[in-house]
Amino acid sequence: GGGDCDDSDPEVTPVVVDEDAPPDGDGSLAHPYDTLSKGVNSRDEICDTVVIQPGFYELSAVVTQGRRLILVGAGTSPDDVFLGPERSGEPILEVSDGASLVLENLLVTGGDNDGDGGVVQGVEVVSEAGLNCTFVSPW
Repeated sequence: GGGDCDDSDPEVTPVVVDEDAPPDGDGSLAHPYDTLSKGVNSRDEICDTVVIQPGFYELSAVVTQGRRLILVGAGTSPDDVFLGPERSGEPILEVSDGASLVLENLLVTGGDNDGDGGVVQGVEVVSEAGLNCTFVSPW
């Protein structure tokens, strides 16, 4: 996972998250963020990709208004990066209002909600994809 997010500008790179990183990281490969929430909230307008190092991460995020979110597990298999909800009984991600979502190389588990969907709840979604992912809850 990872790499350049904008071929015309090699300085534009994905946000990197590692649960073992110190809390003062800047999201770079050398100094990753320590929580997935920090990574998701720090995306910029050019690069919507968050690369997640192996570990267990909790997330409760909303992607709206035409934004895109790409979460890529940096492990050798989906079982290396676990993604679960911050709070029991809630979805991990809510995607709406023309947003798009790509989940790649992740084990996604434990999300739920009262509406449509389970792990991911989507309303008026442009696209969503799970590439090489394992879902252990309703998708």
